[in-house]
Amino acid sequence: MKTHNASTTMATPRHPPHRLLPIAMVVAALISGSAMAADYSTPLRFDNQSSVSTLVRKQVDVTSANPAISLQGLTFAIDSVSVRNASGTGIDMQAAAALMAQSLNGLTLGSAAPVISISGASRADLVGPGVLQTSGGRSPVVLLRDGELHLVDMDLRTLGVLSPGVDMGANATLNVARGSIETFEMSSAGIREVDNTQAGVVNGTLIHTHKAESAGVLASNSSGLLSLEGTGIFTEGASSDGVNIQQKSRVDLLGNSTVHTLGERASALRATTGSSIRVADGSLLTEGRYAAAARVASDGVIELERSQVLATGSSAAALGLEGASRISLANSSVGNLDGSTVVFEGSSQAPGVGYLQLRGSHIAGPQALFETQPGSQGLALLDDSDLISSQGTSFLVGARSELKAQLQSTQVSAVELARVNGDGRFDLTARNSELRGDTLLQAPGSGMLDMDLDNSRWMLKGSSAVSNLSLTNSDVMFGGSNFEVLTVHGDLSGSGRFLMKTDLSSTQGDLLSVQGSVSGQHELMVADSGHDANGAPLKVVASSGGAGTFSLLGGHVDAGAYRYGLQRQGSDWYLAETGQIVPIQSLAPARPYQAIPTPMSSNVAMTALNPSLPAQSVPTPLSSTVAMTALNPSLPAQSVPTPVNSNVAMTALNPSLPAQSVPTPVSSNVAMTALNPSLPAQSVPTPVNSNVAMTTLNPSLPAQSVPTPVSSNVAMTALNPSLPAQSVPTPVNSNVAMTSLNPSLPAQSVPTPVSSNVAMTALNPSLPAQSVPTPVSTNVAMATLTPSQPNQSVPHLPQNQRLSKGANAALGMQTAAAGLWHNEMGTLNRRLGELRLGEDEGGLWARAMTTEQHLKANDSRAFDQNINGTQLGADAVITDGNGRLYVGGMLGAARSEQDFGERSKGVIDSRSVGLYTTWIGDTGLYVDTVVKYDHLDGQVKVTDNLGHRVRGRYDGNAYGASVEVGRQFVLGDGWFVEPQAQISAVHLDGPHYTSSDGLKVDAQAQESVEGRLGGRAGRDFIMENGSHIQSYISVSQIEELAGKTHVTVDGHQLENSLPGARTDYGLGTTVQLSERQKVMLEVHYEQGPKIEQPLEVTVGYRILW
Repeated sequence: MKTHNASTTMATPRHPPHRLLPIAMVVAALISGSAMAADYSTPLRFDNQSSVSTLVRKQVDVTSANPAISLQGLTFAIDSVSVRNASGTGIDMQAAAALMAQSLNGLTLGSAAPVISISGASRADLVGPGVLQTSGGRSPVVLLRDGELHLVDMDLRTLGVLSPGVDMGANATLNVARGSIETFEMSSAGIREVDNTQAGVVNGTLIHTHKAESAGVLASNSSGLLSLEGTGIFTEGASSDGVNIQQKSRVDLLGNSTVHTLGERASALRATTGSSIRVADGSLLTEGRYAAAARVASDGVIELERSQVLATGSSAAALGLEGASRISLANSSVGNLDGSTVVFEGSSQAPGVGYLQLRGSHIAGPQALFETQPGSQGLALLDDSDLISSQGTSFLVGARSELKAQLQSTQVSAVELARVNGDGRFDLTARNSELRGDTLLQAPGSGMLDMDLDNSRWMLKGSSAVSNLSLTNSDVMFGGSNFEVLTVHGDLSGSGRFLMKTDLSSTQGDLLSVQGSVSGQHELMVADSGHDANGAPLKVVASSGGAGTFSLLGGHVDAGAYRYGLQRQGSDWYLAETGQIVPIQSLAPARPYQAIPTPMSSNVAMTALNPSLPAQSVPTPLSSTVAMTALNPSLPAQSVPTPVNSNVAMTALNPSLPAQSVPTPVSSNVAMTALNPSLPAQSVPTPVNSNVAMTTLNPSLPAQSVPTPVSSNVAMTALNPSLPAQSVPTPVNSNVAMTSLNPSLPAQSVPTPVSSNVAMTALNPSLPAQSVPTPVSTNVAMATLTPSQPNQSVPHLPQNQRLSKGANAALGMQTAAAGLWHNEMGTLNRRLGELRLGEDEGGLWARAMTTEQHLKANDSRAFDQNINGTQLGADAVITDGNGRLYVGGMLGAARSEQDFGERSKGVIDSRSVGLYTTWIGDTGLYVDTVVKYDHLDGQVKVTDNLGHRVRGRYDGNAYGASVEVGRQFVLGDGWFVEPQAQISAVHLDGPHYTSSDGLKVDAQAQESVEGRLGGRAGRDFIMENGSHIQSYISVSQIEELAGKTHVTVDGHQLENSLPGARTDYGLGTTVQLSERQKVMLEVHYEQGPKIEQPLEVTVGYRILW
C-alpha cells in the first residue's frame, strides 16, 4: 500500500481569552507533522452497493484531485480515523449520504480543498475530540450545500486565504456544539452563509479569525435564522467584523454570547440591506480606529436586550447608524472610552432617518453621547434611560444634519446638553425627565435648537442658548457658581419655573433673555446670596414682548433686611425693593443724552425737548410727508416741504429764517402767520370750526389771551419766549399736567398723573432732572430729559411690608420677648390669688399659665405667639397693727412660640427669678412690689423662598419691676369693688446674632413701661361646709408708655415699637378648700388696636404654713 508523507507549518495564533482543548491541540500537532504509515494511500469510494460501511482506527493519506473518501447514498460510520489529502477534498458526501464520525481528524493541503464537502441532502454528524484543518486557499473546512452538518466538540481550522471555517449555501443546516472555528488568513470568515433559508445553531463555540476582512460570522441573503448561543467571537484584523450580515439575513446572539473585535474599521455587529441581528444577554467589545460595536446601514436592524456594549479607539463609535437604519436597546448599557458613543451618518445609497430606541438602558462616554455627522438624520427615542458624559456633549449636531430626541423618564447629565453647529437642527422633547448641561447654538441665524419640556427639569451651569423653549410644568435651573444667561433666540411658551441665582448686593444675577415673544405664565424661583442689597433693581428677564407673564415664587426675595418683588418695566422684568418704583435711569447706563424711543401707540419719532441738546434728526412720520422740525431754536434753518394734502408751505420753527409768505389754506379762512419773528404782527381770525382765537408764533406780538378750547380745559400757552409764564391746568380727558414749551419760563410743578405712576417732567431745561418710570399701562420706557439725575426710590409701602423674612422675624422676636416678660409678671391676683381669704400667714404657691396672642401688623408684620409657663414661690408674713406684709421669692420657667407666617417661626425660652413684697392693710389698701430677672434663649427659624431652612440663635437678659396698688371696698353682703393701678417696667437686651444665611441682626436694648388702670368687683361666699369662695370680674386699660426702639439688620436701622394700648377683661375665682389650702383660676381676654389676646388662663394653688 502506498503511503504519502506531508508536512505543514502552522502560524502561532493569538488566542482569545477562551478555553483551550488540550486533546484537540495534541491531535492537531500530530496531523501537522509528518504523516504516519497510512492504511489507505489511494482514494476510497463507498456507495449503497458497497459491502463496507465503517472505518475504525484507520488512516487515509492520499495525494489526489479526487476526495480521499467519497460517500454516496449510504450511511457510513467512522471511528478514530485520520483523513489526509495533499491535493483535493478529504471527505465528499453526496446523494443523501449520512456520515456518523467520532474522533475524526482531517487535513487537506490543496487549493479549493475542503476537509468535508456535503451536498445532495446529505448529513454529517461529527463528535470529537477531533481536528479538521485546511491549508490551501479557498478551502473551507466544511463546504455545506443542501445538507446538514452537526458538530460536537470539534475544532475547525483554515490556514489559507478566502477559507472560512464553515461555508454554507442554500438549504444548509448547521448545528455546532462545544467546538472551535479558527481562521488564520485574510478574507476567511469563521462561518460564511450565502442564500440559505435553513436555520442553524452554534452553541458554546469559539470563533476566532486572525486576519483582515475575516468576519466571525458572515451571512448574505440568508433568511434562515442562525442562532449563536453561549458563543464567543474574536476577530483580530482590520475590517473583520464579529457578525456581518447583509441582504435580509438574520442572526441571533443569545445566552451570554460575546463578540470582541480588535482591528481598524471592524464592527462587533454589522447589519445592512434589510438584515437583522438580535442580541440577548450578550456583550460587545470593539477596539480599533473607526471601529463600531454595532453598526447598521441600509435598513439594517440590531436589537439588544440585557447586553453590554463598549467601544474604544480613535474615532470609534459604540453604535453607528448610517442612513435609514435602526438600533434598539432594552435594559442594556453602552459606552465608549474614546469617541462619540452613538453616531448618525449620512448615506447616499439608503438616505433616510437613523432610528435609535433605548428603554431602561444606560449610555456613557467622555465625549459626545449622540453625534450627527453632516448629511445625516437621526431620531432617538429614550425611555427610562440614563445618559452620562463626564466631559463632553450629550447631543452634538453637525452642520447639514438633523436630530430629534424624544425623552421619557430619562436622565441626561453632561457638560453640554446640546451643541448645534452651523445650520444643524436639533429638536429635544422631554417628558418626566431630568437634564443637566449647557446648550450651545453656534449659528443662531441658521441653526435650530428647540426644547419642549413637560414635567421635566433642566439644569444649566453655563450661559446657554436655544431657538425656542416650550415648558409645561417644568423647571429650568441656573446652576453653577457664576451668573449665567439663558438666551432664547425665538419664543418662550407654556408654563415653567426658572430657578435663578442673584446677588442683589452687587446687582448681579442670572438672566433669562427672550429675543422673541413670551406667552404663557411662568414663575421665577430666585435664590439670593442673602447679603445686604444695594437697593438698585436687577433685571432678571429681558424680552421683546408678548402676552406672557412672570411671577415670583413666594411673591418676594429676601435680600438682607428688605424683600424684593418682581416688577415689569416694558417687556422686561426686574427684581426691585418692595414698595420701590424702578427708576428709569436704572434701566440703562447713564449717557450724555437719552434716547427717546417711539411710543407704541404712535409712529412719530420723538425729539428732545431740551434746547441744550444738539440738533436732532427728525424723520418723517409714517402717515405724512411732512418732515418734522426740532423745537430747538439753536438749530439751523430747516427745509420744510409742502404737505401732500395741503397747499400750505410749512415754515421752520427757527427764528433765523427770513420772513416767509404764508398763503391761506384752501379749506380754511385762517391766515397762517410765519414762525419768523421778523414778520410784523398778523391778524389772526377765528377758525371757522373752532372758537379758539389763534395766537401768532411771532415774539414781537404782545401776549394774547388764549381761551380754553371747547373740548378741553387746557389753557393753551403761546410759543413766544417773551410771554410770561402761563398756568397750565390738567386737561379733563388726561391726567398729564401740561408744561410750557418756552425755555425761559420758570419751572412748573408737575403732579403725578392719577392713573399712572409716571412723574411727568417739565419741558423747561431749567428744571432739575426728574426720574420718569415707565407708565403702568404701557411698555414704553420713558427717558429722562436730563442725564444727571440720580436714581430715585419711591417707597409706597410701610416698613412691615418691605421687610425680609429674617428682618421681620428679628423685629417680631424683640416684640415677643416683652410680651413674654409682662405675661410672666402678671398681677397680684394672678400670682397669689386672694390673700384675704382665711388666716393666710404665708406659705408655698405654684401657678401655671397659658396665653394666646395675636399681634397685628405694626413695624413688623402680624404674627401669633403662644406662651406657656409655670412659677413656684414661697413667702412669710410680718404683721403690724395696720396689716400684713408678705415677703417672698419665686422661680419661673416659660416658653413662647412665635409664628411669623411664611413658614417662619421663633422660640423664646425664659428662666426667671424674682422677689416680692406685698402689704395688705386692714383698711383694704394693698401695695404689691415685684422685681424679676429673666434669662432668655431665642431661636429663629426662617424658610427662604426656595424652601431652605435658615436658623439664628441668641440669648439675653431682662430686668424689671412692677408696683401695683389698690383698695378693696366692702359694699355689704359680701360684695366688693377694688380699684387698681399698676406700673411695670423692664429692660430687655436686644437680640444679637448672625443667621446661617449671613443675616446680621443687632437689636438695640428695649425698655417697656406698661401702665394699667382698672379694677375688679365681686362677692365673697361662705359655704355651709365653711369653705370661703371669692368670685369676681375685672376690667383694665393697659397702655405702653415707652416701647420704641430699633433693630439693625445688615446695617439697616429698622424702627420697632410695642403694640401699645389694649383693654383687659377678666373673670376669676379663689376657693379656700381648707384652712391651709387655696386654689385660684383666672381667665382673661385682651383687645387693642395692635394686639388681641383671645385667651389667657392662669391656675394657682397655695398651701399655708
